[in-house]
Amino acid sequence: MTPTFYVIVVGGAAAQISAEPHLESWAAARQARLEYPTQVQRPAAGSSDSVGTRAETLLEQARVALGTLDDAAVTEKLEAVDRLLRDTPALPQAAWLMAERYALAYALLSRSASTDAPASTDAAAQKRGAPRGGAGGLGPPGVGEGPPGAPPPRQ
Repeated sequence: MTPTFYVIVVGGAAAQISAEPHLESWAAARQARLEYPTQVQRPAAGSSDSVGTRAETLLEQARVALGTLDDAAVTEKLEAVDRLLRDTPALPQAAWLMAERYALAYALLSRSASTDAPASTDAAAQKRGAPRGGAGGLGPPGVGEGPPGAPPPRQ
């Protein structure tokens, strides 16, 4: 029985054409038969590449909306990213993309003129795992900080 080897050439069609004579002579010397794939397999529509790309696109749209002061669009895009990433937790970059999502939510909340903005921004920072208030440069200066030498605020 003749052994069969499956050959996958990484590169374009030109790489396969240039490698084919060498592979055929190698197989003939070993009395083997080479099988080439008949069609290129592409990732499925729901693959992690397309989910990651979709999340990055939504984050970029949220950044643009944040810059144009369109708070409703920012909120909509961030909620879409949140749903998308929670539906695909196995995505390798999900944690990083979620951190970007919370950074944008923090930027939106910190710009808000409402009276509960400091509490909301601290909550968003805590959800991201960031230090409270101005510590670490993640919040407005003075929020969550006491006078010099004072103990850190309770959480």
